Amino acid sequence: MQNAPRIELHPISQRVQAQVDGTLIADSTNTLELREYGYPPRHYFPREDVRMDLLTISETTTYCPLKGDVTYCTPMWRGAMTSSRYAQKIWI
Repeated sequence: MQNAPRIELHPISQRVQAQVDGTLIADSTNTLELREYGYPPRHYFPREDVRMDLLTISETTTYCPLKGDVTYCTPMWRGAMTSSRYAQKIWI
């Protein structure tokens, strides 16, 4: 597996939903599943399928040469917003 790509993207046409504490924040039939060696698979949702009204955008940004620029978001409803386990865990 020495020549295997470090990151693979797989289009997913099945319905994929993302929830935080039971609140639906994304619902799509057009995600990309990112498989990166050593990490669990992650789904990238089109922005139009994400409830941006439920997220607050952080000033934190990072850059990865393989994945590009990332901006972090935090759920903004009470409970989720006050829990540090959700702080800046959503990337756009």
